[in-house]
Amino acid sequence: MKKIIYLCVLCGLCGQIWAANEIRAFCPGATTCFSVVREIDGDVWHVVDQQFEVWGTDANDADDYDIALVDKSGGMFVGTMDTNISAGQYHIVTHQQAGANPADTDPAIWQEYGDWSGTVWIPATITAGDVWEELVADHTGETTFGGEVGGLDPNLTLVLADTSEIQTDQKDGGRLDLIWDAIKYKTDLLTLLDTTVKAGTDANSFTLTDGPDANSVYTWHVIMVEDADDSHYEMRYIVDWEYDTEVSVRVQSPFTFTPAANDIVHVIGTDYEAILWRFLIDGPIYRIDYSPGAGGTQFPGLTQWERDEDP
Repeated sequence: MKKIIYLCVLCGLCGQIWAANEIRAFCPGATTCFSVVREIDGDVWHVVDQQFEVWGTDANDADDYDIALVDKSGGMFVGTMDTNISAGQYHIVTHQQAGANPADTDPAIWQEYGDWSGTVWIPATITAGDVWEELVADHTGETTFGGEVGGLDPNLTLVLADTSEIQTDQKDGGRLDLIWDAIKYKTDLLTLLDTTVKAGTDANSFTLTDGPDANSVYTWHVIMVEDADDSHYEMRYIVDWEYDTEVSVRVQSPFTFTPAANDIVHVIGTDYEAILWRFLIDGPIYRIDYSPGAGGTQFPGLTQWERDEDP
């Protein structure tokens, strides 16, 4: 009778076949850990009964579900999956053990989801059968990973073709690159000078910290001054550009503020409006007066327009 009992126990132990160190958990600071295997619906593997069940069935607890882990130092623990667990996708949940035995109150501190083949654990959400291999027909089904990649292929080809065209256009000397260079060349011509105000005399006149050392260089071009106090900017025509030891500027009508030191200044190339303005002011008509006998040309219905002033 003892021989029969011994033989049954031996067969039972041999029937529980284990793989090797498929479970790998990282639990820094822990000294003792154990893992449990759970199905997608939450049922847990009972190590002795060799079945999945709802946690707590027949008063079972963590001590009935635990798979012991070995401390490999450095916060890493390893354990072995039970090969009696059928192939499928599972969660391996690792708990930090507080007492002498695993308990339901031991906190879960690591989990890994993956595919179990019965002998091999693949920690991923993509099953082994979903891995792309073009030579295997059942890996190219519509719902598999390989099928999705295969379906994307025509679109990816078009995307790569478009990308190649864009890259060709943007490279040095390409179509878009030449267009951008031409635009930059034109826009660079617009700004003749970037500098700052050195000192302000009044709302019409001020000096600059930098500029060409010649008179009238930028007369009748546009000057833009940014008020350093509130960052708003205003634009006027330059009517006097004089250089002695520094550049002095006078504009055709006063700013709403007095330009002051460090205000930002941009001199911008003139447009046709300035040419017309210059023709009227510096040309034969330099003073318009609505009243006869005032010494100017009479244009009835017009108010007085003095030289270098805003009409």
